[in-house]
Amino acid sequence: MQNWILTLLVGLMFCSCADQEKVEFEPYAPKYEANELISQLDSAFTSQNPLKLVDFFKTWNLDIQPNNEKFTDQNEIIKSVYEIYKAFYSPNNPSKLGQWEDFNKPDDSLAYFVIQNMIYYSVIPDFEKFQWETSKIDSINNFKPRLEHLGQEGILYLTNEYNSALNGFLGYEHNKFGAGNVMSPSFVKGETEKRYKFLKKYIHILHGHWGGYWHIETHPEVGSIVMNNQLTKATIHFRYGYEGGETMFKKENGEWILQSSKVTWIE
Repeated sequence: MQNWILTLLVGLMFCSCADQEKVEFEPYAPKYEANELISQLDSAFTSQNPLKLVDFFKTWNLDIQPNNEKFTDQNEIIKSVYEIYKAFYSPNNPSKLGQWEDFNKPDDSLAYFVIQNMIYYSVIPDFEKFQWETSKIDSINNFKPRLEHLGQEGILYLTNEYNSALNGFLGYEHNKFGAGNVMSPSFVKGETEKRYKFLKKYIHILHGHWGGYWHIETHPEVGSIVMNNQLTKATIHFRYGYEGGETMFKKENGEWILQSSKVTWIE
């Protein structure tokens, strides 16, 4: 069992982030507060009106646009992070990254993909010797890559207010981990289950393995992108449902090419 989120936070406590000050960030001002978004979701759910829910997602898509090129191309490291993520992120093609438990996989007819708001990256001389506790780690907040290969009209960039709204709308009513079977993950029940079923026709939300929390992002969720100094090789540490893995990329003729990918841990 491995929890890469906890080890990542430990690593961040020890990292030196002096270079982070050199990175410019796009300003972001929410159009709606979380409570307003919850009201919109409640209205769609109470009326069982899928058109209202689709309008919610369409508004989300139009209001929060991808980062502009001035931001994504401001230096070679940032540019590489965005290029690698785009080459890696294929939520509708999980077999590209390994063999996964079936319930982790999104539906083939999924209409929208929710993209993580922050991404961590590291550039070190020997990227294969990356260590969470000691290696320098930086991050990009308000991370909004352009993903035309998935259809930009279906991309939803997760921000704090949308994350809070979806969690608030869903709630946390669930069975305990191991209920009925010592190996069973926690499953939602009651009102939370009804709300979850209402949303999952459009976005792939996964209830937390241990119960009482949600994975709102459409997996795979990147834990970190680690690159060598020449920005020609990269390792991606990622989560896919209740499992995780590592993917190797190499830059060839200006393109990031997947070299290998494997499952490395399971909750």
